[in-house]
Amino acid sequence: MTTDHRSTSRFVLEVLITCAIVSASFAALYNVFGETLEVERMASETACQGQGVACRGQMTRWERTPIGQTLEMSTPKGGKIVRCQREYVLFGAYRCSLRGELEAQPPSSTPTRPPGTAIAASAEAPAVMPVRVGAGKAPR
Repeated sequence: MTTDHRSTSRFVLEVLITCAIVSASFAALYNVFGETLEVERMASETACQGQGVACRGQMTRWERTPIGQTLEMSTPKGGKIVRCQREYVLFGAYRCSLRGELEAQPPSSTPTRPPGTAIAASAEAPAVMPVRVGAGKAPR
């Protein structure tokens, strides 16, 4: 029985490509769903650089993709944006770098209402009028 050299080479190539695609898919899934504690610790250390050993970054937002992870960290000196990604796209050790600082949010200019009030509007009433919720007797 004689085998064609080309068909054998093609079969081997197809198997190798399939294995590479399956490996890359598994690595992408692992990058999104695995190693959360280690990456968070490294991001906290990166966000706290130059702030002393007592600094502990508090994660406020986390964006995860197969290529890398972007974390917004709150530190005593303000919010920081940290990007962590692997050395070789899908493989290798994670490395984190500081990407910037979060801008401080200006105080809200929206008036606050006391707890237990609701907003009611009608043609006769002003557009915004606080109404006490539960102020009357409950129906029997």
